[in-house]
Amino acid sequence: LFAKLVGECVDLGPCLRRVRNVAGATTVRGDVVIILFVRDLIRSADSLLEGVTLSAPAPRREPHSGRLVPRILLVEDSPNTREVQRMMLEEAGYDVLTAEHGAAALAMLRNAPFDLVITDIEMPEMDGLTLTKTIKRDDALRQIPVIIVSTKSSAADRQNGLNAGAQAYITKGAFDDEAFLKAVDECLL
Repeated sequence: LFAKLVGECVDLGPCLRRVRNVAGATTVRGDVVIILFVRDLIRSADSLLEGVTLSAPAPRREPHSGRLVPRILLVEDSPNTREVQRMMLEEAGYDVLTAEHGAAALAMLRNAPFDLVITDIEMPEMDGLTLTKTIKRDDALRQIPVIIVSTKSSAADRQNGLNAGAQAYITKGAFDDEAFLKAVDECLL
């Protein structure tokens, strides 16, 4: 596990490689801020209440598209958001690759098979709406479902995302782990 501190990746070392309930760390106005992994916190609380140990591995998903585990391309320019979402998806049992913007994602989509794309809207080089429209216009890619996760939360923004071809639109302000993973599962059916 790596933490982003002042723009540098810092190896947390063997003692802190997997600190329960912690997804990573960042800095805010010079102070180190720990990023908690909500699913771990809930699992820890449930285990304490039930007296169960926390060593059970994450459940693996059913086979999809000939692969044992569905492959998701996560497109997000914010390193912290990208890392938290990646860890959440991997914890849920998905194979996740990441891209920092739509242009990089499009290159990856043309070179390897993916079962789902999850993209932000506001990114450099190619935004998420343009990426979604490009995917849906390409005969080789159009069958790949797209979920948009964005800070843009108006009804018009949501409609623009769905009109671009996204199967789901989730606002970051109302982000809920369970609803997010449910949308992912539904798009992979």
